[in-house]
Amino acid sequence: MKVRTIISMGSGKLNPTLRGLEENPGKKANLYVITRTEIEALDLSRLLADFSPENPKDKLLELCSQWHFVVSGYDKEREELFEIPEVRQFFTCATMVWPIWTFGAATTSLALWAVVLSALPTLDVRKENGVVGLSFDMMEVGRIFHKCMPVFLHLNEKAEIVEKIKMLNLSTIASYLGIVDL
Repeated sequence: MKVRTIISMGSGKLNPTLRGLEENPGKKANLYVITRTEIEALDLSRLLADFSPENPKDKLLELCSQWHFVVSGYDKEREELFEIPEVRQFFTCATMVWPIWTFGAATTSLALWAVVLSALPTLDVRKENGVVGLSFDMMEVGRIFHKCMPVFLHLNEKAEIVEKIKMLNLSTIASYLGIVDL
């Protein structure tokens, strides 16, 4: 099913996300900043280490549902993150290797959408009057969501997150992404 939607310009870029969170002080503002250097080198090492199941339980608990995954170094680029080939490659690769997005992402900004849109195999982007219009296949979003499930469940188990909280977190992410069938 093709979906058409609009998204704020700069979603997932460091400064626009930070400004949006500052304008809404009730929203959590834990930023997980992925640098342009990491993206261009396709360096997943810090991400893999930070979200490793080998981390102690308390560190994993601190990571759960807390982070706005943002990218630094592209704020001055006219293209949206999900239009930049290197960014798309980075998030596609990270999603294939260790998709931690459903475990670690906060849903109080559009940063997670920037990650998901970057990892989609097909995406139509149109810009008019400062608005970014998108068209994509919702089934592709569902595939990314389901690809994240084993990692989500494994990290929840390692962090010893109780079933009720785990299901609440999963439901929140699913709702954020428009996933109706878990």
